[in-house]
Amino acid sequence: MIVQQLSRLIGDVVSFVESAGASQKVIADLRKGEKCLDAFSSMSIEDFSQFLAYSEEYHRTGAIASLVAAAGPKKTTRSKSPGKPKVEKLTGESGQTIALERFKLLLERARRKELTDAILDEEMNWLDKALNKDDIIDVTKKLSITGVKTKGEALKTLKARALSQMEDTLNTTFG
Repeated sequence: MIVQQLSRLIGDVVSFVESAGASQKVIADLRKGEKCLDAFSSMSIEDFSQFLAYSEEYHRTGAIASLVAAAGPKKTTRSKSPGKPKVEKLTGESGQTIALERFKLLLERARRKELTDAILDEEMNWLDKALNKDDIIDVTKKLSITGVKTKGEALKTLKARALSQMEDTLNTTFG
């Protein structure tokens, strides 16, 4: 089953509750939920469920530790420094969707004045490691950013967008 089919089922539910006399708010909320699924229509329900789990964890904690845990245990070798956990590579539509949602959450944190330079750098580093060139460029296109040709340009442009959001928020607050 894919998300498009789930969306159709919700559409059927909307018709049912509307004919049953539900309030306009309930109907509007269900239609909005149905519309929100459009961006994920080609994803399998399994991939979409995983995406929702990652999104919930990120919303709750500001990080996605389960991506590292999902990679499974690593061979035990001695290392000079513990370093940071390895970031799992994400590819294709589901990887782009996860990255896009993480970036949108980053912009939301900027709007709420919760974004620091350290968090921004950490997220840009995650994007660099998690996505390949084609996927990160596709993410920029989904954000209506055009003309990006390299992974470096894409990361620089995304960082600039987040910094701009931070500045806009500060100018609105202290302007």
